[in-house]
Amino acid sequence: MEHKVHDKKESVELPRFLFVTCMSHRYEGGGFMFCPPAVDHDGVLDLCSVGNISKGLVLLALPTAFFGKHYFVKGINAHTATQMSITASAPLWVHTDGEVTRKSRGFRVECLPGAIRMITP
Repeated sequence: MEHKVHDKKESVELPRFLFVTCMSHRYEGGGFMFCPPAVDHDGVLDLCSVGNISKGLVLLALPTAFFGKHYFVKGINAHTATQMSITASAPLWVHTDGEVTRKSRGFRVECLPGAIRMITP
């Protein structure tokens, strides 16, 4: 995975992963707070990656994600960037806002500040 923050490129290699999510806000999937520090209007994407851990440990950590406390588990990591390119060794299912959109080996995600106008309380 390659990501860019403030015009600086960095690469992160995830040799084995179960789950990766790119988000512009804190919550996903019915109330899971996968990216607790995310701010929806800061122009930065937040990423939560889950890898190199057993499925049993994922099941133990999953309930803590409702409260944003899942980063205590080694193998669950947070990243931030304005742009991300994710490449996998084999085609994987890609979900967009909870909908399965396609199977792909790679894709690019970018946050465009101010692209959507929202009315919030």
